[in-house]
Amino acid sequence: MSESIEFLPPGTPVDLDTCAREPIHLPGSVQPHGALLVARASDGVVTQVSANVGDILGAPVDDVLGRPLRELVGEDAAARFTGETARAADHGPVRPSRVELVGLPFDAHGFRPDDRLVAVELEPGSGEPGSDLTA
Repeated sequence: MSESIEFLPPGTPVDLDTCAREPIHLPGSVQPHGALLVARASDGVVTQVSANVGDILGAPVDDVLGRPLRELVGEDAAARFTGETARAADHGPVRPSRVELVGLPFDAHGFRPDDRLVAVELEPGSGEPGSDLTA
């Protein structure tokens, strides 16, 4: 099942109504400075990753797939993403966390695309790993 996307004709003025039609819920890729991990909500096992995950985590895709999310982003962040998102009725974003991956700080943003999955976006960050980011 695919969703048809209507693009604006060139020269169409951009306003709040046209911005609301932007298909940001249908990403085709992630920005090269970050990575995306998708795990099953039931057990936190990573089932999908962005192709550039090796650039971020220093491990090939095959080494990341099948691993528990907690091994990748830490116990606290994984518990927050699987626990809070599991309770989020609107599947909205969860309070982001700072995590340390391969010795570098990252901002980890979790959200729930559906009832079965937890998605975590990783972007280079600053600050202390383990701290919450303020919204």
